[in-house]
Amino acid sequence: MKDSSDILIHEIIDDYQCPFTASEVHGFFTGLVLSNISNIDLDKKVLTFMDIDEGSLPKSRKLIKCIQNELKSSNLDIQSGEEADYEVIASSLAEWTYYFLISYKESGSSKDIDNRITEILDVFDEISQLNQKYKVDEDNNVNQESLNDIHDFIEKSVQYIFNKKDDK
Repeated sequence: MKDSSDILIHEIIDDYQCPFTASEVHGFFTGLVLSNISNIDLDKKVLTFMDIDEGSLPKSRKLIKCIQNELKSSNLDIQSGEEADYEVIASSLAEWTYYFLISYKESGSSKDIDNRITEILDVFDEISQLNQKYKVDEDNNVNQESLNDIHDFIEKSVQYIFNKKDDK
């Protein structure tokens, strides 16, 4: 059976007592995939930030490869929870974007940075604050539509960043 990113995320959390949620781990590793850093620096960042031991590195590298493959096939599905509890879904989206921003590092000088990517990162910063700045609406249809729009924006934005990186 081919390892999916969801399975690998839960194995990293369970097997190595990673103190983060699945959304946080997925966002963090997706940010790493889109960053232009060496494997050595990548390993250091995983060990330092995820607070897990070196035994986790083979599985972490597998997760990175899995996310890369999902992006190549345009099949990335960010972790946002399956519950109908809109506060839980909003929290998952906020966590995902927050940890993506922590791990993502743009390459090149500031004059080479794509303005759309800068705008995307600004929106991600706003999404990461969903729980602090916004309240769940009384109308569940509005909640569902808004959260679906945010989810779609994140997935399309990550795909855009990946495609721009892949073009270089």
